[in-house]
Amino acid sequence: AAHLEIELADGIVRHYSLCGGPQHGEPWRIAVLREPASRGGSKLIHESVSPGDIFTVRGPRNNFALVDAQRYLFVAGGIGITPILPMVHDVAARAKPWTLVYGGRTLTSMAFIGELSEISGGELHIMPEDEYGLLDLDHFLGAPRTDTAVYCCGPGPLIDAVALDA
Repeated sequence: AAHLEIELADGIVRHYSLCGGPQHGEPWRIAVLREPASRGGSKLIHESVSPGDIFTVRGPRNNFALVDAQRYLFVAGGIGITPILPMVHDVAARAKPWTLVYGGRTLTSMAFIGELSEISGGELHIMPEDEYGLLDLDHFLGAPRTDTAVYCCGPGPLIDAVALDA
């Protein structure tokens, strides 16, 4: 999963995960969550950016590479779905077994649900917190499997919990 460094107005620089694969010749696509307590980046993008605006961009850089494995387990929390989405597309295109566990506060706050439901060949578990509570990581991680690569992106407590269970 690659990310871009985008230079915004007033010298603000932010990093955003690509939601699509630049290796496939697709346009670069990012998702930016509007943060009420924004330090400037998300507020600026949501209030000031228009289609056709041009930015200085560095990258893409891939610090979250997808390794080859027999099967994959992806755990995403909230906007953490952005780097996971192209990974799921990639493993599905290679006909590798995959499972995605995707949590968020509410179903309406969770991005890419429609796109994810169209990806075949795997198990998709959409689990908004207001309906299911916190993700049952023990259920999905269980006993570690040497043939399964586990990827997680989301808030710090989710990443920490996955690291403890994996």
